Amino acid sequence: MADDGSLTFLPEGDARDQLRGLADTASLEDLSVGWRTAQQVREWALGLCERVEAELDVGQPGEAVTERLNGRGMPSGVSVLETLRERRWSPSSGALSALLLLFQRQMYAALDGLVPACQWPVLEMPGVLAPPVRDLILTAVRLERPPAQAAAG
Repeated sequence: MADDGSLTFLPEGDARDQLRGLADTASLEDLSVGWRTAQQVREWALGLCERVEAELDVGQPGEAVTERLNGRGMPSGVSVLETLRERRWSPSSGALSALLLLFQRQMYAALDGLVPACQWPVLEMPGVLAPPVRDLILTAVRLERPPAQAAAG
């Protein structure tokens, strides 16, 4: 971390330039994975909202309400808000989402190289990341678990 609290491993400059560079250099497979993940995030967020509304309609808050409340201040909550803000999803919005997800994966991989044995299992905790994002990110980092947890499986 820099003195100003920023993350020193993040590239400096205009983020649009970073995303253009990523679009130019990413493999078609990675772009496809990013696109599918972006679609899955939207489906997950809309599904969570439907489940929350159904629980509230019957007056019995349950798993969905708990998941939404736990995630509201986390990146998963941002995924829900972004989805709700843009109900009609254009191809350009999908492409931007895909690139942002691939950029996140790159930055997590860079951080993983800088901070060995980082506490990546935290990302698996409910509400931290939307499940599709979690799955994408965890393919880029080394999950190191304590021996007892690894043996339990």
